[in-house]
Amino acid sequence: MAELDAAVRGLNLAVAWGVTNIDLRTDSATVHRWVDDALSGRARLRTRAAGEMLIRRRVDLIRQLANELELKVTVTLVRSEENLADALTRVPKEWLRDECEESRMSVTADDGVGDSAARGQVVVGAGAADAVRSSVQSVHERAGHPGVRRTLFFARRDVSRDVTRALVRAVVTTCDVCRSIDPAPVRWRHGSLEVAAVWERVAMDVTHHQGRSYLTVIDCGPTRFTVWRPLGRADTVEVTGHLEQIFLERGAPKEILADNDTVFRGRRLASLVARWGIALRFRAVHEPGGNGVVERCHRTVKVIAARRWCPVSEAVHLYNVTPRDGRTADTAPAAGVYRYAHGDIICDKN
Repeated sequence: MAELDAAVRGLNLAVAWGVTNIDLRTDSATVHRWVDDALSGRARLRTRAAGEMLIRRRVDLIRQLANELELKVTVTLVRSEENLADALTRVPKEWLRDECEESRMSVTADDGVGDSAARGQVVVGAGAADAVRSSVQSVHERAGHPGVRRTLFFARRDVSRDVTRALVRAVVTTCDVCRSIDPAPVRWRHGSLEVAAVWERVAMDVTHHQGRSYLTVIDCGPTRFTVWRPLGRADTVEVTGHLEQIFLERGAPKEILADNDTVFRGRRLASLVARWGIALRFRAVHEPGGNGVVERCHRTVKVIAARRWCPVSEAVHLYNVTPRDGRTADTAPAAGVYRYAHGDIICDKN
């Protein structure tokens, strides 16, 4: 439709200038066929587009202008390989950045005057850089495709202390999985639900992933440690059973934050929190937004599971062992809960 409008405007401009021999060029094979058939009378216009009547109106307008004003209009199809606009403007620079760097590196390696040793050093340096980049990419994938800061932490821990932030940023920004699944161009707005003590206040919710329901419990303290339990049925009985099991394993918090889901409003759950002496607080009735702490946890775990193609339990493990500041292992959620050294599945054991 837009290209037909451009063709009509071009004909109007040619008529205003008094031009009778017009060469109409288009890079759309469909528009070329429509206009050429209309001017030559070889075939009728056939289309099932939503704007069929608008398309017919514009094609008829071009034909009527050519007949009434005795214009000699020829239609030429400009293919993509012959179109200068495609070669100059329709190729993103990110697609050619690596090729340009490789070409500059090869030119630098070959423009010496007989210094084969220097050329060899350049080639070896290029091979080493490719190996480091490949190792950083592997660590990024094993860690569940985190951001630049956390990928840099694991790369400096498992690959080399000399890995630069620029290299990690290049790996993350060119990762097809990260760009295709939840690229998250903006930051989340932080709330004020956190507390200073560990496991003093927790947030719970029921979320869904790949057709299954999960009870999620996350610490609102400095650790942000989370526990996910699969639910056979999203009802009060099963949620209460999993909550009591979590309390028996890790102790009961002083306060629980929940939304107004019916599974949290049952008598069985009210009896459980009363027996453990826990304050259960619900979200405001007409508040459209959710709990920012638990929603950010849901998003991070689901993104890890989708990008790494791993089960939710493994994604939760990766979430708990990844440092929150991306620099020190002591800021990982698991470090604030476990008092013993623990391994993870990110480090390559080979």
